[in-house]
Amino acid sequence: MATSTDVDGLPPVQYLILDVLAAWVRLGETHWTFPSRLRPALEALAERGLIWWKNGVAERTCIAVLTDAGRAAVLMEGYAIPALKAYEELLASIWLYIDWRFVTKQLTTPQKELLADAIDAAHARRDAEEGEPDIYLVERWWRDG
Repeated sequence: MATSTDVDGLPPVQYLILDVLAAWVRLGETHWTFPSRLRPALEALAERGLIWWKNGVAERTCIAVLTDAGRAAVLMEGYAIPALKAYEELLASIWLYIDWRFVTKQLTTPQKELLADAIDAAHARRDAEEGEPDIYLVERWWRDG
């Protein structure tokens, strides 16, 4: 877990909750379940704006999620889930060989945005690795203006 002023000096239980949530994010999960006896620690983290939590479905459990501030505190900047990176790279590769205007006309606007975001992310990552300026290749023709 990355060290940040947001997490420096946290009690061990709170720190470990953040560590568990960060580990699950790295595996592609957005939330995790904790025993309700950890509710005081969850409430303290929520007050700091690092997590959001609610009572779980199962008896005596709580579900916790890292907020954007929590992600920034415990994950490296620009962190992307490895499987997500692979999908973004795959979409960016396929994008080079398809009739993209025809394909995007078949998608809903949210789907178009997801596809374009994935392709842009793959290209931005590649550009950063090569020391090039960010060059975004997806023409978002469906947007006004």
